[in-house]
Amino acid sequence: MKFKQGTSGNPQGRPRGSKNKATSKLVDIVNKIVKDNLERLQDDLDLLEPHERIRAIVSLISYSIPKKQAINVQQSLDYEYQKLTNLLEVAPDEVVDKIADKVISLHERNEGVDDEEE
Repeated sequence: MKFKQGTSGNPQGRPRGSKNKATSKLVDIVNKIVKDNLERLQDDLDLLEPHERIRAIVSLISYSIPKKQAINVQQSLDYEYQKLTNLLEVAPDEVVDKIADKVISLHERNEGVDDEEE
C-alpha cells in the first residue's frame, strides 16, 4: 500500500522531529562515559603523534557537531509548494486574500530595494 506524501500508515506514531528514546538513552550513556574519562582521554590524546591526534579530534568532532545534509533545492521548493497548495485548499478565502496581499506588499517592497541598489 502506498501512502500520499506527508501522510503515514500510523498517524498516531512518533511525532516528526521527536527524539528516539533508545538513541537518546544511548547518547546519555556515551556522554557519561566521556565525562567520567575526560582526564584519561586527554592523556591518551597527548600521547598520540600530531597527525594521529588531529585525526582523533576530527573524528570526535563529528559526534558533537551535527552533520549537514545536502539540500536539493528543487525538492525543497517542491515540498514548500505542496505545503502552500494544501494550505490554500483548506484556508478560508479571507485568509488566502490576506496572504496574497502580504506577498504582493513584500514583493513591491523588495522591488524598491532592488531599484535602490542599481
